[in-house]
Amino acid sequence: SFRLPLEMVMHAAASEGTMPNAMSFSGYNFDIVTGFLAIPAAIACRIGAPLKWIAAWNWLGFLTLTGIGVVSFLASPVMQAFGPDQVNRWIAYLPFVWLPTVLVVCAIAGHIVIWRRLCMETG
Repeated sequence: SFRLPLEMVMHAAASEGTMPNAMSFSGYNFDIVTGFLAIPAAIACRIGAPLKWIAAWNWLGFLTLTGIGVVSFLASPVMQAFGPDQVNRWIAYLPFVWLPTVLVVCAIAGHIVIWRRLCMETG
């Protein structure tokens, strides 16, 4: 669920010009959906919802994370796919450097842990 407030901060950063707009939910970053649905998914899991619901949420999260990874690469200084005013340089500075180095790694690890647990449950 940390992705919901993170996406709100990223949107504010895009609005003020710190971050490329393409990387916020007003651009091509749909990861806010994963953050918004994380708490209902956790509650559903706790009350015994079908595992396919949790798997669907996990796929959604993994795909949106992959999508923003692609957008991030396309907005890199090498690619500049969204134009010279939408270059992804902001993550090279503190505190933004923590996003790809820690938060993205935590999100990926979380999805892996959920996949492992789902595999254990389904045998």
